[in-house]
Amino acid sequence: MKPLGLAVPVLASATVIPRERNCPDIAATRTKSIIVWDGDCNTNGAANDLTGAQFLALNPTMNDNCYNLYAGCKYCVGPAPEPTPTPTPTPTPISDPICPTNYISQCDTSYTVKSGDYCNLIVTNTPGFTPEHFYEWNPAINNGSCDNLITNCKFCTHLGGIPPVPIPDPYQPNTGTGHKEYYQAKAGGYCWAFSQTYGINNTDFISGNPDVGPNCGNMQIGYCYCLRI
Repeated sequence: MKPLGLAVPVLASATVIPRERNCPDIAATRTKSIIVWDGDCNTNGAANDLTGAQFLALNPTMNDNCYNLYAGCKYCVGPAPEPTPTPTPTPTPISDPICPTNYISQCDTSYTVKSGDYCNLIVTNTPGFTPEHFYEWNPAINNGSCDNLITNCKFCTHLGGIPPVPIPDPYQPNTGTGHKEYYQAKAGGYCWAFSQTYGINNTDFISGNPDVGPNCGNMQIGYCYCLRI
């Protein structure tokens, strides 16, 4: 009879899992890091062209004495990357407007259009200037609509060298003679409406036609009155 042998237990193989040290976090924006195995803040800084103070500044979790520098942990040795400069947009050059040059050749006074101007406003602010004059002397302007008035461009508002127009009949005795333009009063006409229509100052109209009276109560139908001196 064979002797009974002793059973030998078989031990399962085991893997030793090293205990991880609680390493400090490094900012994701840092450009360079190292794993420290020995030394201190000064020696690890010097190995990477840093002073001890710079090494501490790049690793704000470190205490001032560098007592919490742990072997096997990562530490920053490179600064945060420089921010990418925002490109400065190149301003688009402002081109000078292409201004019309075909206004009437006898023009001796021009007006430079400002932002917000429109034809009737220019006419109203220019004594002796009418919408008819505007379109006649500035043929580049779309007649009636005035939708192509160009800011910073010049337009004619007065003609020079035009001989005086003989005063037409009938006229009141003190109506100025030798003026450049006259108007024949029609039914329903009165000084203020006439001045607005033709873009002249009401006071200037009465001054050039004193017989209408200071309140324009004597304007007579069919008579001719000075429009532009």
